[in-house]
Amino acid sequence: MTGPTLLKDVSWLLFDSALETDWTALRIEERVYAASAHDAHVPARPEDTLTLISQGSAAAELWDETGWSNGDARTGAVLLMPADRECQFRWRVTSTLPLKTIQVFLPPALMRLTAESLGLDLPGSSLMVDPVLANTVRALARSARDHGPSGYAEVTAAFLAAHVLTQLAEKEARVGAVPKRRLLRLFRDAVGQLTSIPELCEQVGVSEFRLTRMMVAVTGETPWQYLLRLRLAEAKRLLVKTDLRVEEIASRCGFKTASHFAATFRRMAGVSPSQWRRYHS
Repeated sequence: MTGPTLLKDVSWLLFDSALETDWTALRIEERVYAASAHDAHVPARPEDTLTLISQGSAAAELWDETGWSNGDARTGAVLLMPADRECQFRWRVTSTLPLKTIQVFLPPALMRLTAESLGLDLPGSSLMVDPVLANTVRALARSARDHGPSGYAEVTAAFLAAHVLTQLAEKEARVGAVPKRRLLRLFRDAVGQLTSIPELCEQVGVSEFRLTRMMVAVTGETPWQYLLRLRLAEAKRLLVKTDLRVEEIASRCGFKTASHFAATFRRMAGVSPSQWRRYHS
C-alpha cells in the first residue's frame, strides 16, 4: 500500500517576522514533497536554513560544490544548509505518508556572528539527529499556526544558531585530532568508491569547514581537489597499465558515469582518456 502521490511540491508560509516587525529574524515554512524528483535545483539563499523532516521518509541525494552525498531522510532528522550554497536534490519517498518538512530560515549573518562570538568554525552542510533541535522547530511551527512566535522570534533564532554550532563543535571535539596518516588513507580508500566529501566528513567526524582546513594544511588542496587528483592519477595508471574499458575505469575511480569521467579527465589532463592511453602506452 502506498500513500498519496503528489505531482509537484506544495509549500506555504507559517510565519515571517518581517511582516509583523522591523526585525527580519525568522521565517518558517512547511512543505509537502512530490513522490520523487530528479535534480531538483535549489538556488543559493542569503539565510542559513534548517529543514526538519516532520513526516515520512525518503531515500535522498544532495549535490553541492563538494559533490553528491547520500542520506536517509527520516522523521526527526534536521538538515543544515549554509547560506549562499546552491544545491540539487534527488529523492524518492519510501514511506506510506507523503514527505513533509518544516523549514526555518535564519537571518543573514546570524550564524556567522554567533560563530565569531563563540569562537567556533562555521559548519558546512550537515545532517543531524538532535531531539532538542527537532522539538524546538516543531514548537515554532505549532506556535506559528496558532498566533505566530513574534514575541520571542529573535531569542529563538539566536538559540537555534548557538545550539547548532555548539553541538557540531562538540561532535568534532569528541573525535579529537585526526592522525595525518589515517586522514590520507581515508581519501585513498575513497578513490574507487562513490564517496562524497560530506561522507568523508562523517567518517572523520568533523565538519566540512574543519576538514577543508585540515586538508589544506596537510596537502595544500581542498578535500575535493585532493580526492579528484587521486582519482585522476589512478585513472591514468589504469589507462596505461591495463586494457580495461574507459567505462570500467570510470567506475573503479569513483565516477558515477563514463561521460562525467571523460569530461573531468579532458578538463584536467587536456586530452580524452582514449588519447591519454594512446600517447602513453
